[in-house]
Amino acid sequence: MSFLTILPGGRSPMTLRGAIWFWVAGLLVATLDVSLFVVFFHVLTKMETAVIVVLADGVVTRGMHYDAVADFSDGFFAPLDRNKRLKAMGDSRLGAFGAMGLIAVVLLRVAAFASFSTSEMYLFIPLAVASRDLMAIALYFYPSAKKEGFFYYFLSGDDLSRRSKAVRRFVVIGIFLLSGVAAFEMEGIWSIVAVVLEASVFFAVMQWSIGSIDGVTGDVVGGGGILAESVALVAISLVGLR
Repeated sequence: MSFLTILPGGRSPMTLRGAIWFWVAGLLVATLDVSLFVVFFHVLTKMETAVIVVLADGVVTRGMHYDAVADFSDGFFAPLDRNKRLKAMGDSRLGAFGAMGLIAVVLLRVAAFASFSTSEMYLFIPLAVASRDLMAIALYFYPSAKKEGFFYYFLSGDDLSRRSKAVRRFVVIGIFLLSGVAAFEMEGIWSIVAVVLEASVFFAVMQWSIGSIDGVTGDVVGGGGILAESVALVAISLVGLR
């Protein structure tokens, strides 16, 4: 919990044991964002409400996923070889591609939230749960591209038996499927499409990373998660579930 948000609680985050609870962080963050949206929806303009929600989302997550989007964009949208991609993502300075990627994601999220009704906004809860759970799935199924960083530390702290890891893999997949069921119960078939689209974008990013740097990193996983979530939000906005 304390790894993915500013909220206290949870065991040591740098182990695979803790990754199974990533979805709880998504649930709490989304519930806070939805609550703010509902409170301000009839008081402020839609655009002002959307900006507040995105700002709150960044604050409660310490900007971690937005930072990952910037680092991922610096490493993957520039024409670089493997080593230079890793170096670009590890550089604390914000590059041109990182700035453009970050601005694009923030604007997409603001535009999507600004177009939502309150009923559509509730769909953000299963989407946020799914995106954090997809990050956990990446930890259980993908190799690290380097021997440092958050992703590697999670894997290097693995003290799970083969059976225990298999159970956790089953659980995180089950949680993702349940998030899809929850979305369907809220708004029907198009909400399922949004969850599937979110997963498709996320796994496309993971495969891109595997092909480019022979594994994944924390920036790839975090950036891919927030990017996939943003694409799903825009899709809901464009379809219009009202």
